[in-house]
Amino acid sequence: MSGASFLRRYWGRLTNADVARAAPSAGRGRHGYTFGQRYWASFIGADLPVRSEQATGQTMYGATPSDSSRRTDRASAHWFLLPQFPEPDGLLASDDEAVVVEAASPDGRAEFFVRRHPAVGTEFTLDVVLREFRELPAVISVRYTSAADGERTLLIPMAGQDLGPATAQIALPGFDGGSGWAASVPVPVTERTAWQAATVSDSVEAAVNEVTRDAWRQVRELVSEDLRLTIDEALR
Repeated sequence: MSGASFLRRYWGRLTNADVARAAPSAGRGRHGYTFGQRYWASFIGADLPVRSEQATGQTMYGATPSDSSRRTDRASAHWFLLPQFPEPDGLLASDDEAVVVEAASPDGRAEFFVRRHPAVGTEFTLDVVLREFRELPAVISVRYTSAADGERTLLIPMAGQDLGPATAQIALPGFDGGSGWAASVPVPVTERTAWQAATVSDSVEAAVNEVTRDAWRQVRELVSEDLRLTIDEALR
């Protein structure tokens, strides 16, 4: 290896410049470390772990750590805030179906697309794409406040597909985009997975397409007998 290429690689690690060119992973720590710590990690080729406050405070589309600190009950080590919606006047400006919000998880592997459907009964749907996550099936949770029902939590099943990344599409009953909402990191499904039956039932019924319903069938094979019966009942 030439001295020039070594220096380029060294400087890229020290300044974190190589992150933008690489696929997002769990993240390389930068904030919260001194220059000396980053210097030594760069020298030995090690990645500093992302500090918890950095991982949970990182949000998309203009939210800042101070925004998150005012709503700490809405985010934890496994949850992250999603961006606010446009002003209501902007949402009502067009009757056409449109993507009104795009966001991503802090590590970039999960992408969220909220669509508005003014011509059908369900006004908003949520598309989720999960990339480079091998422990499938997994579940991503989303929670928001419904004017009719208060806080709601919906489970989004993400399962392996023959071609492309895992995807799912769900309805967001009662969601108007006017309050804060959050999503969780993907959690692999195992035989020890436990959810409330009502949450599972609501979540299965929120599945919009057959891909999402098939993902629930894959989840069904791994959970307890009680949850299997709940999923079967909601899939009928």
